[in-house]
Order: sequence, then structure tokens, then C-alpha cells
Amino acid sequence: MAQLIDPARVEHKLGRYGVAAAKDLTDPTLWQRTQEYRRLVAARLVPLDKRDLAGRLPAGEYHLSRKVDGEFAVLVFSGGEALLVNPGGTVRLGLPLLAEAQQQLGRAGVNSALIAGELYYRHPSGARPRVHDVSRAARQPAGQPELDSLCFAAFDLIDLDGQPAPSRHAETYAHLQKLLGGGQRVHPVEAAQVKTAAEIEQYFQSWVEQQGGEGLVLRSDSAG
Repeated sequence: MAQLIDPARVEHKLGRYGVAAAKDLTDPTLWQRTQEYRRLVAARLVPLDKRDLAGRLPAGEYHLSRKVDGEFAVLVFSGGEALLVNPGGTVRLGLPLLAEAQQQLGRAGVNSALIAGELYYRHPSGARPRVHDVSRAARQPAGQPELDSLCFAAFDLIDLDGQPAPSRHAETYAHLQKLLGGGQRVHPVEAAQVKTAAEIEQYFQSWVEQQGGEGLVLRSDSAG
């Protein structure tokens, strides 16, 4: 990992897993771009109650995805190596999910990538992921099974081989499916294309009310 961060700066937690400070990345712009992306996304988010769907959403096609309860992070891939950077300045490396990402992106012929997503904890019981489970397992893992349960749900491309993501989010998600589809610990966030408030309500009822999910995220290339 020398090309991304000085190994001497890594605090090892368990086995190969370790954490470091983003200020020690050999390319400091990686942390800056993570923070900038987070700020831009937060500025565009508009919270909606289920009761507001019909009245506030303009007609159009929407990309709907699960809102994952985890820790926002950017997956950095370069030179065959991968790590995670979060806006707060924590770098995580040596996780099983990162080894999987290296294999996926390497097979796809990718040289470098910045992929936005959520680091989350997959409960063996199938219970809903909670951000405090991520915090516990990532800060002080009790054993290898906890590290094995840390996963990454990708929802956006920031950069792929030096090129920004396509302007249309549908194309971006197609890229993520091509790169990470079928992954066990690293995969695109679950998503669907919808056109009406009634369809959105159906997903809300299924994913949130019945399955206990945190919420939904809607994007539209035409409506925002």
C-alpha cells in the first residue's frame, strides 16, 4: 500500500486490518475530493415524507435505491490496491471487502477509481444494518468474523481511470453494475427505475415499512 499511504503510519487493529489518518495519504487530494463530494451531495438532498410524494415529485423517471445505514466512504483503487477514506479523515485498509474490490476492479481492467458508497455491517442474522455496528466493528473488531461482516454498498462513481462519471445517473449505475455486480462484500446498492409516486410508495412499503429499512433515495436526471 506504499503508493497510497506510508505503511509506518498505519495502526493495525486485527490481522491485516488497520487504520490511518487521511493527512498521511501520499495524494492529499483524495481526502479533499471525498469531503467535496460529501458536501455537494448533502447540498442537493431534499427530505421528503411519504405523504409528500404525490404532491412534490414532478412527473419523470427516477432512480430509486435503498438508503443504507452505515458510514459514508469513498473506495480508492489505484495500482491494484484499495482502501477506504471517509470525510472525517479516517483511512481503512486491509479489510476483506477491499481484497474483493481489488479483484473485481482488476478483472475489469480498471487502473484507478473513486467510488462513493456506504460501509455497512451485514448481520449474520439478517437484521437491518445500523451505523453503530459499523463503528463498533471498525474501531475495535472482536474477531475476524466482524471484519468479514463489513461490506460496501456503492451508489456513485466519482472518477474512473481519470474520467468523471457520466452525466446521466442511469449510465453511472450501469457502470457500477458492470464493475461490481455479483460481489459478495462489495456491490452496487439495491436499486430500481420508477416513474410514478405509486411505484415509489410500493417500494417504501416493502423496503422500509415491512423490511425495516432506513429509507429510500431518489435521483432524477431531469428532476434532480
